[in-house]
Amino acid sequence: MAIFEELNPTHKYILSGKYLVTLNATNNGKSVSLKKEIIIEPPHHCMVEIQTTEGNMTAILYDDTPLHRDNFLKLVEEGFIMGYFFIGN
Repeated sequence: MAIFEELNPTHKYILSGKYLVTLNATNNGKSVSLKKEIIIEPPHHCMVEIQTTEGNMTAILYDDTPLHRDNFLKLVEEGFIMGYFFIGN
């Protein structure tokens, strides 16, 4: 669970799904807590640009495989895929 102590906290959701969000606000010793379930809908398709030494290419990740799409985007966001070689047949 992430705890933010910022005036206007933000969070970037990488994966689609249901999330329970809790907002705790404190002012002059008074505290208020609000819980809300939010749903992050997957995009209908997602375009990614892949940069190579031979030029750039665009890949489209479709809804047909949402778990694969979301996992790929998560790995990219975490920097896991940077520098890897993809060898085609």
